[in-house]
Amino acid sequence: MDNCLIYGTGGHALTVESLAVKNNYEVAAFFDDNANIDHTYRQKAVVPYDVGWLPDCPLVVAVGNNAVRKKIVSFVAHKYCTFIDNAAFITHDVRIGEGTVVMPGAIVQAGVNIGRHVILNIGCAVDHEASIGDFAHIGPRCYIGGGAVIGEGVTIGAGAVVMRNVKIEDWTNIPPLSVIT
Repeated sequence: MDNCLIYGTGGHALTVESLAVKNNYEVAAFFDDNANIDHTYRQKAVVPYDVGWLPDCPLVVAVGNNAVRKKIVSFVAHKYCTFIDNAAFITHDVRIGEGTVVMPGAIVQAGVNIGRHVILNIGCAVDHEASIGDFAHIGPRCYIGGGAVIGEGVTIGAGAVVMRNVKIEDWTNIPPLSVIT
């Protein structure tokens, strides 16, 4: 079993820890820049980010806020791991960027391009030839239509539908249950 590091100690970190375990990793420690001395999370050490802390150990940034995730990635020097739940369905020709997490029940169809440090949350569906930009978050039970282009840092709220060939501009926030045509 390989070791990994998780940057973050919130709810998203909890789910990412589960993905790490399912991907045969053991979490060696958590980074949190607001950590108190002698702080632990899930029985693991929590320390402020330090490039020298297990420098050869891959890391995933488990912070749900897209802008904060991007800021953290701008100074992290560790290599990244990508976690895909074994209950996700991903076709053979999907491209997935480093640091991305794909949660249980996600479906990603043919020809999709997923950027770096993206969150594909539980039960979302991304149809053929769609593109998801870096640092985006596709919420639980969302549908992204074929050929849609989701820009960098976009948040698609739970249950939202983005129809075929729609373009969502960078850093847009789509409310839950919306239908974008």
